[in-house]
Amino acid sequence: MDFIVTPGAADANSYATVEEADAYLATRPGFNLDAWNALTEEQKQLRLIFGALVIDSLRFRGRKATTAQFLQFPRIFPDNPLYEAGSPFRTWEDLLDFASITDVEVPGIPTAVKLAQVEATFQVIHSHLFGIDAFESGDQDISSLTIDVISMTFKKGENSPYSLFSKADFGATSTIKLLLQKYLFGGLRGELV
Repeated sequence: MDFIVTPGAADANSYATVEEADAYLATRPGFNLDAWNALTEEQKQLRLIFGALVIDSLRFRGRKATTAQFLQFPRIFPDNPLYEAGSPFRTWEDLLDFASITDVEVPGIPTAVKLAQVEATFQVIHSHLFGIDAFESGDQDISSLTIDVISMTFKKGENSPYSLFSKADFGATSTIKLLLQKYLFGGLRGELV
């Protein structure tokens, strides 16, 4: 699978590069990075792709910048003059053309979104999901997966589930949602931010 970090691309699958993830994690206190640092570039990329999917499962304010883009960001918010142009632009090139004509700044990927993806990648995907023998070995089926409240159950044989996450593990006060707070629909207390 290709690793695409081009903002607004129809095939983009990550917000952060491996280099950005490594740089951020190196400054993050309390994380044991031995296992992360031992990964290949491709293994880190795969984890980042899953981390982007976790982030994209949340509900964000505004709208995607283009209808062709795969990821939720870049986004256009109501306070941006591009929002008043009407429906989302069809392609990234359409948006760039309109922005250059109107001299409006083109939306990008906010740093907070990249950092939230790295947090989700390390805390949820790398440390938990990929750390489960059932996921790595492939000898057990996933019987259910929910992304917004992050809940996964593995089934081994007859009726023997293993719980991966609970609401407390990925609640409203998690680092990930705190990083994304200003972009989330409903914020942390149910209000529109």
